[in-house]
Amino acid sequence: MAIFAYSTYLFLIARITKKLAFILAVGIAIIVYFISIIVLQIFSKEEIYMIPYGKKVYQGISFRKKI
Repeated sequence: MAIFAYSTYLFLIARITKKLAFILAVGIAIIVYFISIIVLQIFSKEEIYMIPYGKKVYQGISFRKKI
């Protein structure tokens, strides 16, 4: 994920300011992180239920992909 964030930053730095490139690169890295958690099925159903609004989160995830 760090490589993805850094390459995104390098891509954006040539087109926009450094501060905005950094903010966008971090935001995109966060999105990639959450997508990888869902795709790799890092958390079990019980662990997802433990977080606030876990039942709604689990229903949203299981709607898109069977866990």
